[in-house]
Amino acid sequence: MPFQYLVNETLKIADPHADKVLAPKDNQIPATTYPNLKQIPQKALNAEWYYNRFSVLQTGQTPYQWKTTNYQKLRKRKINHL
Repeated sequence: MPFQYLVNETLKIADPHADKVLAPKDNQIPATTYPNLKQIPQKALNAEWYYNRFSVLQTGQTPYQWKTTNYQKLRKRKINHL
């Protein structure tokens, strides 16, 4: 499901941390390169190009299986000691 954040009731932005961000030119990507690419609903498009980025929310994803699990936690430091 594509979505955007509305900031200060004027600025529409995609979530920069989303797994996928859609843009209008994505329709130029061949299905052989990216099968089942989500489409932006036409009624959601805006005349201003910079509003036309949409995050994709996907529920029920398979959790990522980490290959490396033996990470060492860094010791805590106070931020003013960096």
